[in-house]
Amino acid sequence: MKAITLTKEKFSSLHQLYFPYLNTEGRLFVLNDNLLFKRLYRDEGEVFGNKLLTLNTLIDNREILNDNNLILPEKIVLVDKKVVGFSMPYIKDNISLMVLLDDKGIALEEKVKYLKKVGNILENVQNVSKFKDNFFLGDVQPTNFVIDSKNFKLNDLYAVDVDSCRIGDNLPFPSHILTTNFNIREHKKYKLSKNGLIEPNANTEWFCYNIMILNFISKFNINSLSESKFNDYIQYLEDIGLNKDLVNCFSKLYSKDENNINPRDMLDSIGENIDKADYGEFRKKL
Repeated sequence: MKAITLTKEKFSSLHQLYFPYLNTEGRLFVLNDNLLFKRLYRDEGEVFGNKLLTLNTLIDNREILNDNNLILPEKIVLVDKKVVGFSMPYIKDNISLMVLLDDKGIALEEKVKYLKKVGNILENVQNVSKFKDNFFLGDVQPTNFVIDSKNFKLNDLYAVDVDSCRIGDNLPFPSHILTTNFNIREHKKYKLSKNGLIEPNANTEWFCYNIMILNFISKFNINSLSESKFNDYIQYLEDIGLNKDLVNCFSKLYSKDENNINPRDMLDSIGENIDKADYGEFRKKL
């Protein structure tokens, strides 16, 4: 496998990128105008071994995976002959989906357009034939999707942090939404892996995506609610007239008998009652 080799001196001269949100796995450095270097915090042990297995699988299958709007690892990076991370494409002028969704100056229709693109990416990933039912992004959250901000109305959405995916024979990595939710472990459709983390599958991907949408329309961290409070809020969405098919998607998340589904095709209806969907408005009714 091809690799990029750096000396300690060269590494220390690289420009580090800083973000308003925490990256728990590593730091990002600029190699050149087209490449980033992710320097992993852990470079030994079982977690690192699992990361290397994931990186090797992604790099070996770049041609198969490259058409799915994924920012994929390109090469392993060594510093003084020790493997410490990997390179990946650099979208220099990018905007995080999280920033876009929070920007009051961007029209709702534009935000919905990019939320729908998340559904496209997740669906395409699940349908990669070589890894059918064995390839999931895992850590699905707004900070892990970016747009080229030079001309974002014309450019597509890309998934980043793909090195934390579930693919082939690797073990799952932490997912922000899944690891901070205290309800899903009570439901059999969300299974624990042998490393103690929730095993990514179609149900977890659609769970995270639905929670992203709920957080957006409610202006609240819906993932933090107890299951009973969650169900009360979903009932409230139905009562205010939110699209019934979309409400039905949300209601499946803690269902014992139904699998979760992709809500993408119902998202154009969000604008009809989005002001009433604010969680603050719901709390006034309590």
